[in-house]
Amino acid sequence: MAHLDLVALIVEDYASAGLFLRVDNVDVAYARMIDAGVAFVTAPRTEPFGKVAVFVDIAGNRWDLLGPRLDGAPKSAGEGGAEAQTSGSARLW
Repeated sequence: MAHLDLVALIVEDYASAGLFLRVDNVDVAYARMIDAGVAFVTAPRTEPFGKVAVFVDIAGNRWDLLGPRLDGAPKSAGEGGAEAQTSGSARLW
């Protein structure tokens, strides 16, 4: 197998790019987006880093709708950095 073929295979199988939309409350944004006709791949679920639901835009791109954990769980060691210091959220729906 040629080197470029191997690189293409690795990229195809393992590389990914992420699109993220950070919101204050995933459940509220999810409900509003469902009402607006947005197609979701997953329902909201709680992960160690916060709450997430995956949706697809009109071009077929997958987005992670991300929000903080609302269950009172302590923040993970990675939270509270520069990203967490931004204030406000864009209202899209």
